[in-house]
Amino acid sequence: MNEILSDNAAGVMTITLNRVDKKNAITAAMYGALADAMANAEADSSVRAIVLQGHETVFCAGNDIADFLNNPPATPDSPVFRFCVPSVRAASRCWRGCVVRRSGLAPRCCFIATWCTPATTPRSRCRL
Repeated sequence: MNEILSDNAAGVMTITLNRVDKKNAITAAMYGALADAMANAEADSSVRAIVLQGHETVFCAGNDIADFLNNPPATPDSPVFRFCVPSVRAASRCWRGCVVRRSGLAPRCCFIATWCTPATTPRSRCRL
């Protein structure tokens, strides 16, 4: 099963966390898939906005701690940094609008807070 789903329809790239059995706790592999999805969105000129969402009952419980203990992000090319650094840069350049669709369990995950916040993206381009 794919833990990160992406779909581009009518200029909106929807990226969905799909690990509901673990409350969408994010693993290193999921960060890698998120980084790839963001790179695809940035490279696709038809994408005008990005929606990052979870399941209707749970957005994201945060990082999968067991996975992080086994796969710590130790180098700049680790999946966590491949996602966080380019995503913050993209948001700060305001190249697209971004929306984080939260429902159910939704603590303010570190990567979400840095990916799309009024500090890095004007309010008109970012909705949490």
